[in-house]
Amino acid sequence: MKFSQVIAARKSIRSYLPQPVEREKLQVVLKAAVRAPSAGNLQAFQIYVVRNDVLKGRLAAAAMGQPFVATAPVILVACADQGRADRVAKGGEVRYSAQDAVIALAYAQLAATEQGLASC
Repeated sequence: MKFSQVIAARKSIRSYLPQPVEREKLQVVLKAAVRAPSAGNLQAFQIYVVRNDVLKGRLAAAAMGQPFVATAPVILVACADQGRADRVAKGGEVRYSAQDAVIALAYAQLAATEQGLASC
């Protein structure tokens, strides 16, 4: 799939099939996320892969009570690592680490689309 096709195909989906995401596809998605550009090339974030139903329910509640979140077979949670960003951006660590996490998830979404996976 060409990149322009990936961009055109990506959309927010809130209804997921109850089947697991293949390990190989998830690896492609995660590799894309860590290849995203970041401030000082620090990748000032951590990505957690969540498959546990109890944790997915808690994440759905934390996401302003959006129940569809818990129905995804896998959830990627990106957490900013302000301490890592602090080495480059004194005073801007919150902004830079959050931006790094968002860019990484955007790359993950595009890779998921290319792999035939839905995301939101």
